[in-house]
Amino acid sequence: MACFLSGIYDMRGLQKGSAKGRYVENFIFQQIVSWASLQMIAPKIFYWKPKAEEVEVDFVIQSNNKTIGIEVKSSKDLSFGDTRSMREFLKAHPEASEGIIVYGGGKIYPVATNIYAVPWMVF
Repeated sequence: MACFLSGIYDMRGLQKGSAKGRYVENFIFQQIVSWASLQMIAPKIFYWKPKAEEVEVDFVIQSNNKTIGIEVKSSKDLSFGDTRSMREFLKAHPEASEGIIVYGGGKIYPVATNIYAVPWMVF
């Protein structure tokens, strides 16, 4: 719906500029909010970006004494370099048990220690 309202009617339109990344990130946010609305105790949802740093994590969720980071990438492939922000987050927050990088690929796999790649289609 958001794409249609923005004048994006096919996948070619979604590939222009940074549109795809923004829409995928918003889709994941909607899924997190939907999940959060079904929890008995409302989880806390944050964004993490240390001052004067180039790293960030799109979503940090605290629920039931568990903290996880979620980074969103629209690309179909991930490299170890794509884990930098999540590795920095996990180092800065030892209470965080793991990180998830949601991406455009097709399989779930560990991409680094305590960091898992998860396709956005199954998120």
